[in-house]
Amino acid sequence: MLDLKLLRDNPDLLRDALERRGSAISIEELLTLEKTRRERITALEQNRAKQKRASEEFGRQKAEGEASVPPAHLRELSELIKQQEQEIQKVEERIQQALAYIPNIPQASVPAGDAKH
Repeated sequence: MLDLKLLRDNPDLLRDALERRGSAISIEELLTLEKTRRERITALEQNRAKQKRASEEFGRQKAEGEASVPPAHLRELSELIKQQEQEIQKVEERIQQALAYIPNIPQASVPAGDAKH
């Protein structure tokens, strides 16, 4: 199975390799899915950082006797994070399914294939 880093860093190499193999598979959907995955991971990490800061603040307030119940925004952030994790998992599953259909990159010495096979 192909490495996503290769797909991200060198999509033209993969396109050329698929063309040489005579494959009609397009990697555009896979590139879109990978971009979506990376964007969602970034958003998730940002929300985790917000949650961590808010939890630390709540812990400080609780230690000082200023608060006893977690604020609603902490619960909302927790639910949002769970939702984002599930969305990322779904995208990753779709990526793995798409990757399963992409053949390996042939060596340069391998003759070009034809679409007849």
